[in-house]
Amino acid sequence: MNKTKIIFLKFSGFTFVEVLIVIAVIGILATTAFVAINPQNKLAETRDLGRKVAVSQLGNASLSYYVSHTKFPPANSNWMNAFITDSEIKNIPPEILVESSYACSTETQDPNDPEAPPIQWAIQNGYCYTTSNDQTEATISVPLDSPSERKKCLDSNKGDKAFLSGLQ
Repeated sequence: MNKTKIIFLKFSGFTFVEVLIVIAVIGILATTAFVAINPQNKLAETRDLGRKVAVSQLGNASLSYYVSHTKFPPANSNWMNAFITDSEIKNIPPEILVESSYACSTETQDPNDPEAPPIQWAIQNGYCYTTSNDQTEATISVPLDSPSERKKCLDSNKGDKAFLSGLQ
C-alpha cells in the first residue's frame, strides 16, 4: 500500500498591515522630496530667467538706440516700439502677468532727498522704463517672482518688490 504524503505548502506573502506601512513610508518620502524640490519656486525661477533675458535684450537695444540717437527713447507707453522701428529688436517681449503689488517703484530719484519727485515709469507689457530728463540715463525694470531671485536683487529696500534693472 502506498502511503501518500500530503505536503502543505505555506504560501508566504505580505500581510495587509505590512503593505499599509510600506505605502505610508513611500508617501512620507514622496512628500518630503516634493517639498524639498518646491516646484512652485522652480517655476517662478524659470519665469524670472525669461524676464532677465528680456531685460538684457531690451538693455542692449537701448544702448544701440543711444549710440544711434545720442539719447535713449522717451519714456512713454510705447517705448519698446522705438526699438522695433530702428530694427534694434524684432519682437516686443511678451506681456508678463504682474500682481498689482509689484507695480513699478515710486522711489525718489535721490534717496537722500525726500523732496525729490518720484520717478515716472512708462510701463509696456509689464516692463518698466524711465529716463532722466535729458534722456542720457535710462532704467529698465521688471518684477521678479522667485523669493531666491528677489534676495539677489540689488534693490533691497523695496521689501518683497524686487526689480531687475538694466542700464544706468
